[in-house]
Amino acid sequence: MRCYEQIRVDLCCMNLPVTVVGIGSGFDYSTLGPTHHGTEDIALMRSLPDISIYIPSDSLMAECIAKVTYKQLGPTYVKLDRTGLPLVYKNKKEINISQGFSVLKKGRDGYIIATGRMVYSALKVVKNLSSQSVNIGVIDLFRVKPLNDNALWDAIRKVDYVATLEENFVSAGIGAALAEMLATKRNIPAFKSIGIPNKFCREYGSREYLYCINKIDVDSVTKNIQKWMGNKK
Repeated sequence: MRCYEQIRVDLCCMNLPVTVVGIGSGFDYSTLGPTHHGTEDIALMRSLPDISIYIPSDSLMAECIAKVTYKQLGPTYVKLDRTGLPLVYKNKKEINISQGFSVLKKGRDGYIIATGRMVYSALKVVKNLSSQSVNIGVIDLFRVKPLNDNALWDAIRKVDYVATLEENFVSAGIGAALAEMLATKRNIPAFKSIGIPNKFCREYGSREYLYCINKIDVDSVTKNIQKWMGNKK
């Protein structure tokens, strides 16, 4: 956040073709405490005019994003994971960068829209739910801004449930972005935003440990969505 004013004034106000790369997202630096947790960067960057925000879910996606942002005319923020990510895509042909999102698994009952490392977690969650006869799909939202409103709405408008999953504060993250979009639509699905509560985490330990404390681990998210959908029926 120390360089935020420079990004705002020197890049966005000037609309310069510069890509800012952020490393150490979410609880990546889990053992260093709240001063090193990158949990509000999406909120900060979303508030800036004319900036694009990309969050790759694996190394193949990161390579595609690097090639696109290198040629982009305006300012861009790319959020990377310091420790690397498991592969979500089999090959780059599956990735359509211009669309801004990928439907990794189609869902009949609903969708989890996730970003970054949480995409891999979302795939595990839907696998757990499928064993309980709940048909949920997964969407990788790798471009958070500008949001491809029309295409994303077409992808989710026929299901009954939509949840977002992110390793960021729930305030002003991708959940807020989706809520803003849905507020302009009619007959919207039931919506739920899942992420880090809007308070600093002062616990220390592994990333997985902090996930459990903040209820964004796979088991907690599975139970959360199962209970939510059960109460809505």
